Amino acid sequence: MQHILKAEYKNYIDDIKQFYENVSISSLKKRVSKKETISLFNFITKLINKDALILDLGCGYGRISNLLASKGYKVEGIDISRKLITYAKKEAREKGLKIKYYVGDFLSYRFKKKFDVILCLWSTIFHFIKEEDRIKLLNKVYRILNKKGRFIVEFPYLNKKWLQWLEKHKRFSNKFLQFERIGKYEVPLYYLTVKQFKNEINKSKFTSFDLIKTKLGKKTRAMFILTK
Repeated sequence: MQHILKAEYKNYIDDIKQFYENVSISSLKKRVSKKETISLFNFITKLINKDALILDLGCGYGRISNLLASKGYKVEGIDISRKLITYAKKEAREKGLKIKYYVGDFLSYRFKKKFDVILCLWSTIFHFIKEEDRIKLLNKVYRILNKKGRFIVEFPYLNKKWLQWLEKHKRFSNKFLQFERIGKYEVPLYYLTVKQFKNEINKSKFTSFDLIKTKLGKKTRAMFILTK
């Protein structure tokens, strides 16, 4: 996959969709430990009510959404990959879980309901390459959240060492735009920093958020909790 970055990267949504339609689910599962998943589940459930309606944005193969549903939470999930949603649905049926899944691009999908909690986990936020799209994401989340609803966003804590690595390995003029390889496939990611995301939140309709640095398994994460 070769791209020349000029003013913007125009085809990234198609590239992300193509990546997840091709990469094996087993290779995705290997990237996250069971301990990390349980730590994330525990972190989320401490912040939400049991009767909350949850949307898992970029739910993938149902790693967190099916786990939440198995513990009695009301969950729905959306992902751009039909392959991943098919897998998530199959697993949910086999476990007797009641959960709705949607295939689509979150920015263009028309939801007919509002949610109490929206999750944006793993590297999902990094898949929104352009700042304008991340601000659109924030404003759409705000619009479909109920009053006092929460938007929980996870991403790696980008310390000085990590930023130096990005500079050393940059393939484009913007060091934050990278391609992550899994097997023979590559997926575009934009590694925005905590400071950048704070600035983008301030450009959105959200006026209140908390930032929590936590350990999920062996990995350090920055967790943003945005409240409507």
